[in-house]
Amino acid sequence: MITGVGQVFDDVKDFRDALHKYAISKGFTYKFVKSDGIRATAECTAANCTWRIHASKSSAKQKFVVRKLNDTHLRWGDRQARTAAGQPAVGDRRHQGEDAGFSGLLAEGDRERFPERLRDQHELLPGMAGEVLCEEGAEQLGQGGIGHLLWFCQRIMETNRGSMATLEMAEDSTFQHLFVCFHASLHGFEHGCRPLLFLDGVSLKVSRQWKLLVATAFDGENDIFPVAFAVVEDESVDNWRWFLGQLKSVFAMSSAALTFVSNGQFGLDKAVSEVFEDSTHGRCLSHLIEDFKAELEESMAEESGAYAYREAEFRSAVENIRKISGDAADWVLDSKPELWSNAFFKGLRYDTMSSNAAEAFNTWITKAARKEPTVVQIVDLVRCKLMDTIYTRRESANSWTEILTPSMNQKLQQESVAVFEVNNAGGGGGETHTVNLVSWECSCRKWQVTGLPCVHALVVIERTGGCVYDYCSKFFKTECHRLIYSLSINPIPDVYRNSAALGLVKPAELQKINKRLIRCSRCQEFGHNRVTCKAPV
Repeated sequence: MITGVGQVFDDVKDFRDALHKYAISKGFTYKFVKSDGIRATAECTAANCTWRIHASKSSAKQKFVVRKLNDTHLRWGDRQARTAAGQPAVGDRRHQGEDAGFSGLLAEGDRERFPERLRDQHELLPGMAGEVLCEEGAEQLGQGGIGHLLWFCQRIMETNRGSMATLEMAEDSTFQHLFVCFHASLHGFEHGCRPLLFLDGVSLKVSRQWKLLVATAFDGENDIFPVAFAVVEDESVDNWRWFLGQLKSVFAMSSAALTFVSNGQFGLDKAVSEVFEDSTHGRCLSHLIEDFKAELEESMAEESGAYAYREAEFRSAVENIRKISGDAADWVLDSKPELWSNAFFKGLRYDTMSSNAAEAFNTWITKAARKEPTVVQIVDLVRCKLMDTIYTRRESANSWTEILTPSMNQKLQQESVAVFEVNNAGGGGGETHTVNLVSWECSCRKWQVTGLPCVHALVVIERTGGCVYDYCSKFFKTECHRLIYSLSINPIPDVYRNSAALGLVKPAELQKINKRLIRCSRCQEFGHNRVTCKAPV
């Protein structure tokens, strides 16, 4: 945390970490005017705000010291007034310069059901809009919290320009689903992630009412990178189709380049093919293992042929299973291996077979929410975790010095060790493979599937005097990894300040029921029983 002028830090990194936490706690965003190993100057990003901090290295102790601090911010009320007077209150979803207003936050078809005088409230300040919405919310919308959700969606798009937050209501004007995609996540996916998305339905351990639909990618370290998510009441084919439609609307890339992986349930196969017509869709191995358990032991999963790169290897794996159980082998062949085995799958998974997104989201929310969370709380908990994750991984990546990310560099080194076992084709014996350095292909197919040169390709690259890093997928390079985390998700400083006044969406059936008061049979007082009674005998 930042305490004032004269505060000492070990180095510029410690100063940046403290400033990051300070900004989150105070609810504002900042940008660095200067930042190097000798000095760092940051300013508040709010228009006309005078907040500023400057720190530099001490020549005596070689420590980083805060030299100047103007800790006065432009008040929120002043920002609102200037926004209303000179700027549109809500930006468009993709920087097109249109003023969406509250009607822009509603999904198509909901605007007519929304109260007429509230359909286009872009003249209202955020707080005022929330008050007006709540005034008519309970009677006309069915739930007082819908007004706060609309206000929250607007604040997401105001504080994180280029983000998308779409609310859709049911026929009776109650909450149906909410889609959120932060601009920082979208930018990271489109500029640094593999064109691969895992689709997961998350049943929250702390919620009996809400579920999450999430689309996650992978960074250069094979860590999950959430791209978009939605809060829904149930995981159904209609909700998935709606989620995928929202997802497609935010993508600038062609759907032909995308590969989706899911559990294949709830009509996802059909929904993906309908919305992303030219994409490829496969099955997640971890979900397939659950199905395997009925016929196979879990330890046999890797022997099922999922990791086989060629058809011959897959057939060999199936025959090994047949030696143990003929029925199990038949089950494997009947389970559409073209959707999950590397030997047949047409999409590009880069050898990534499954995702732990459901577990990650549950951990994020369960740790912070001790009781049934509201929709706003769920979204904001995810936002806070994403904000922290992006910052942490960005700082980590800035210290890397290799061309490849650490984990991919290790994989390449492991593959290089096997180079000594490869012989010339003329030596006789063993397998013979053909390598094409122009098309990045080897007849063993490992290079094409994983994105890293196989042992055969490494031999050819070495003997032709090439640079091995020139033949590695760009998605595994440090430069690309840094692009994923180059943008930040900004705080929403007033989200909880306004929650109490505006109300939150909670499932009606989960409201607290008054408990029967206990009455002591000895002293006749309420609140305890005879055993715990402390009245004198």
